[in-house]
Amino acid sequence: MEPTAETKETPAQRFGELVADLASRIGLDLSPGTGNRILFAERTGMSHSAVTRMLNGRTLPHPAQFESIAREVRCDVRDLFVAAGTISEDAWPKQDEPQALTPYGAVQALGITDPLIRHMLMSGIELALRMQNEAATLPT
Repeated sequence: MEPTAETKETPAQRFGELVADLASRIGLDLSPGTGNRILFAERTGMSHSAVTRMLNGRTLPHPAQFESIAREVRCDVRDLFVAAGTISEDAWPKQDEPQALTPYGAVQALGITDPLIRHMLMSGIELALRMQNEAATLPT
């Protein structure tokens, strides 16, 4: 796949970076050696090697897998189709859907202004997300 004129990135590179960024935002570390890539592969119906190639920006997954990928990284599947270059931004107008709530967004939405309480709440949420993701990688 050829790089686009605007970004000099290939669609596969944009796609891999987007998935890694979205996963990171929800506390899912897809770095090599964490075990999360294997779990991600199982949950999306991809092979471990396909997940690795996708995250490294070497290949795009099959479009039939976009929906399960979007579910795992909690994004609109439209964003994956746009990143892959399958559709343009204008081909599928973005809906006014609420975005995934971040720890920062939670304290903002709750109107918490005290810096110490904000820090404690955000840290607690981030810890809970990490613990949940670590528990998901443990063998059953």
